[in-house]
Amino acid sequence: MATVPTLTVCCVCKHVAQSPSPPSSWMPMSMYLERHHLRPIDVRFSHTYCPVCYEQQAAAWSIAVKDGSGRTTPRAA
Repeated sequence: MATVPTLTVCCVCKHVAQSPSPPSSWMPMSMYLERHHLRPIDVRFSHTYCPVCYEQQAAAWSIAVKDGSGRTTPRAA
């Protein structure tokens, strides 16, 4: 019996991570499913934020964000 793949999906923009480990690139879910010949019923979904949506949400919530060097940058409201 084949295992069911789990896709990491951004809970805001619905893009799918192409790689399970960071850093990964993100693409629209429909494009990912088509490229890999999958149907939504063929996979499980795990939700998170893509880097772009995370930064936007962090700014909206006025929380600190780690930049590419690992330093924490405070965000103003």
